[in-house]
Amino acid sequence: MLAGAFDLHVHAGPAGRHARLPPQEPPHRNRGAGDGGRRNLDVPTLSAEQECAWRGRPGSGITVLEAQGRLRPEIEEILRLMAPSCAILGTGHISLAEIRGLLRAGREAGVGKFLITHPEIRFLNLPAGFQREIGGPDVYFERCYVREGFAVDWDGFAEVIREVGVESAVLATDLGQPENPDPVSGLDQMWRELSLRGFRPREIDRMSCRNPAFLLGLDP
Repeated sequence: MLAGAFDLHVHAGPAGRHARLPPQEPPHRNRGAGDGGRRNLDVPTLSAEQECAWRGRPGSGITVLEAQGRLRPEIEEILRLMAPSCAILGTGHISLAEIRGLLRAGREAGVGKFLITHPEIRFLNLPAGFQREIGGPDVYFERCYVREGFAVDWDGFAEVIREVGVESAVLATDLGQPENPDPVSGLDQMWRELSLRGFRPREIDRMSCRNPAFLLGLDP
């Protein structure tokens, strides 16, 4: 394991299912989401209209935009309330247009940290060009463990990180579900896969330690 690493996306019993944690790592030793004083707010995930439509249920989900394309007033109010806290705003499972609107309104409200949730997952599959377009010193991209349901393989995963940048990447597993590897094993495999594709130890440290520490408001 890499000393000082964080996993900011770990599932604990999603949808009522039992989470999978490695037997050699008791829960109190796993540093990640919910630990280290992390404060964050995510917009809709499983209930987002983008995912519901992709799964064949159009019109059954939640959107952060009104019909005319403006951000919903209640979302604007939430952004104003969260801005002074220096919390992380995660983009959940919303669409490209919604992400644009959310970032614009968040910046206007004074939100200073954005985390784009697993842009490589198939129902989002955010193009690298779009990621570069919305990028900035306040935007980080959550790069999650590659598995079924993702639009890239490990080669494509490495390529998009190179194209968009190590400096804005945060390695996270999005694991913990019983059908997938446990988060600790998954993070270790991510490091090995990236090392095989030319990423240096200092780059992996940047994506696993320094970048998430900055988002958490901790000393890197």
